Amino acid sequence: FCTIIVRYCMRSHLQPAGHLVISSSFIRMIPPFTGIRGLSLFLALSCVIGRFLNQNYIADVVQYWQSTRDVPSERLKMMPSLTLERSSALSSSVSDHDVVNRSDVNAIRVDLSITYQEIVGFGGAFTQSAAHVWQSLSLSLRDDVIAAYFDSDIGLGYSIGRVPINSCDFSPETYSFDDADMDYDLVHFDQSVMIDATRTIPMIRAAQARRSTYVADSGSFMFHPQDLSVVETSSGLTSSRNDLKLVASPWSPPAWMKTNRNMLKGGKVNDTAKDAWARYIVRWTQAYASYGVGMWAMTVQNEPESSQQWESCEFKAPEQARFVTDYLGPTIRAAYPNMKIFGFDHNKDHLREWASTLFNTSSLSADYVDGMAFHWYAGTCQSYVRDVASRYPGKILLPTEACYELAEQRPSEVDSQNFLVDGIWSRGEGYGYDILVDLEAGSVGWTDWNLLLDEAGGPNHVHNFCDAPLLVDTRVPGGKLHYHPQYYFMGHFSKFLLPGSKRVHVDVSRLAIDELDALHQDSNITPSTTDNNLPVSMVGAASTEAASQSTTTEFAKVGTDVIVSDCPGWPVYGRCPSDGPQATAFLRPDAKVAIIVMNCAEHSESVVVDVDKVGFFKNLNSPAHSIQTYIVQVQNIDNSAIGSSRLLFLERIFAVNSVAGHGLSQKLAALVSVVAAWVILASCALRHATTGRR
Repeated sequence: FCTIIVRYCMRSHLQPAGHLVISSSFIRMIPPFTGIRGLSLFLALSCVIGRFLNQNYIADVVQYWQSTRDVPSERLKMMPSLTLERSSALSSSVSDHDVVNRSDVNAIRVDLSITYQEIVGFGGAFTQSAAHVWQSLSLSLRDDVIAAYFDSDIGLGYSIGRVPINSCDFSPETYSFDDADMDYDLVHFDQSVMIDATRTIPMIRAAQARRSTYVADSGSFMFHPQDLSVVETSSGLTSSRNDLKLVASPWSPPAWMKTNRNMLKGGKVNDTAKDAWARYIVRWTQAYASYGVGMWAMTVQNEPESSQQWESCEFKAPEQARFVTDYLGPTIRAAYPNMKIFGFDHNKDHLREWASTLFNTSSLSADYVDGMAFHWYAGTCQSYVRDVASRYPGKILLPTEACYELAEQRPSEVDSQNFLVDGIWSRGEGYGYDILVDLEAGSVGWTDWNLLLDEAGGPNHVHNFCDAPLLVDTRVPGGKLHYHPQYYFMGHFSKFLLPGSKRVHVDVSRLAIDELDALHQDSNITPSTTDNNLPVSMVGAASTEAASQSTTTEFAKVGTDVIVSDCPGWPVYGRCPSDGPQATAFLRPDAKVAIIVMNCAEHSESVVVDVDKVGFFKNLNSPAHSIQTYIVQVQNIDNSAIGSSRLLFLERIFAVNSVAGHGLSQKLAALVSVVAAWVILASCALRHATTGRR
C-alpha cells in the first residue's frame, strides 16, 4: 500500500530508489511503527498531504526576485511570494486604496499563444585583462569569481563567453601568434598559443568546469555573495562539453598582414594576406580546441567601422561580404562545418545597412553569415534591431559587447569615494533596459564586455578604462571583490531565462482600475502600447512591410533630459527612461513563465500582470529604480514532467530531480505535511501502546 501511494505521488521518478527503500515485501517483515515500516507509513502520509497542499496552494504561488536602489540588502533577493489569482475580475481584487497612484495601474498582459525567438544565452568576455586580474587573486577568490558568473545554482548561470583572437585594448600588451614578416604559410605560428595558454585559457577552463548542466528549476535561486567562498570549483574538463558557448572575435591580424603594418590604429587586411588571415583564424581555433576549449561561433571583425588607437582593422560592409565569401567562409566551413559566423560586430545604428549587404540575396556571403553581432554604444536602437529581425527571420541577432567607458562618465556618475565599492545604480539600469529592449526586438541573448577588471578599470594598454560588473581592488593582498549594479541586473535575465526559453508577447499599458476586467477577459483587446513586434510565425511579406514603416524617431525621458531618438549615436548609450515600467516575458522549457519588469522612475508603481489563460497577480508597490523577475507555473500541476509539483521532502530523501530549495511556500507545505504525518503516526502508536493491539 505504501509503495503504491508513494509511487503515485512520485510517479515514475521513484524507481529504482523507491523499491530499495519501501519494497512491499520487505515492509511486511518489519514490526509496525518501527524502522523501515514506520518510515514508509510516514513517507506515504507526508506524500498524500503534501500533494494536496501542492494542488491547492503551491500552484497558485508566484515567486519573484527583486533588486532595488534604495534598499542595499535587496540585490537579487527572493521576496515573499505573491498569489496567482484565477478570478476573472481583476478590478475587484485591486481597490483604489491599494494602488500607489490611486487611480490607475500598469497592466502587463502576457499572451502565451504568440511566441518569438528562442534564447541562446547570456555572458561576458574573457579578455586578457580579465584573465590577468583573475590570476592575481587568491585561489579562493578565483573560485568566487567563476562561481558568481557561471554556476547555475548560486551564480548567474552564464552560458556565453566572448574570446578575443590576438590582443585587444583590454590586454596588458599588444601581441599576435605569428610575428614573422610575410609568413603566408604560417610556418612560425605559435600552435601552443602560449600567452593565452598561461592567461586566458585557464580562466575559460575554470568556467567550463563550473558551468552546470541544465537545471530544470531555476526558481530556487537565492543569491548571497558571501556564500560563494564555500563552493569549490569542480574538476574534470572534457573537450566535448558544450554548454558554455564561446564566441571568438579578432581585433587585428598580425601587423605584417595589414596595409599600415601596425596592429593598432586601423588599417585593412592586404589582399595578398586575406587567405593567410582566414587560415590563421582556423589555426587559432584549433590551438584553443587542443586545450579542450572549442568555439561555438566567431565574428568576422570587432568594430570594423573604426580606426582606433588600439587593435583595430577596418572593413566596409561590401568588403566584409567579399572577404567572407572568398576566404573566411569557405575556410571555416571546411574546418568547422557547424561553427556560426556573425557579421558586423559594431554599433546598432548601422545594423540595418550591414544586414542588407551581408544578407543580400545576390551575395554569397548570406550563405555563410549565420547572424549579426552588434554593440550598444549608439543607443538602444530598438526599431533598427526589430527591423532586421523581421526582415531576416532565419538569422541570429546577438549583442556581443556593452560597458561604460570611464572617460565618458556623466557628472552624476562621478563619485570617487564610493564608485569602487558600490558602483553606480543607473549603470545597472542601463544594462537592464538595453537587455530588455534587445530581447523585445528579437535578440537571442546579451553579452557583456570584461568579466572582471581592477580598481582603475583596467589593465588597458592604451588607458581606455571601463567599468565592469565585478571590480577587484588589487591593492589588497589576494584581492578584494566588489559587485556593481550591472551584475545584479544581468542576473535578473541570465539566471532565469534558461537557454531554449521562447519570448512571448507582452503588452504594457496604463489602465484605470475599472478597465482591468476587460483586459483580463478579452483576449483580443489591444491596450495602448509601443510594442509592434511580429511573432516569428507571422514573419513574411506583411511583417516586412510593417517593419519598413516602423518609426525611427522615438522619444525617451531620462531624468530631466528628453532624448529625441533611442539611437542618437555614440556616446549616448546605456540610459533607462523614467516614464514607467518596462517588461518582457519568456516561456521556459520547464513550463514556467519568467516575467521581468523594470521601473526606472523616481516613484513606486502599481503593477498587475495577467498571464493569459493562467491567472493574474499584482505587485502594488514596485519600488522606484527597481527590477523584478517573476516566475509563474503555467502547466497543470499534476503533470509529472514538472519537478516542482512533487513534495520537496521526498525529493530530498530520494535525490530525484532535486534542486536547492523551492521557495518559502513549498518549504511550508513540506513542513506541514511532515508534522501532520508524525501526528497521525504518533496517535496510532499511542493507541497501539495503550490497547495492546497490533
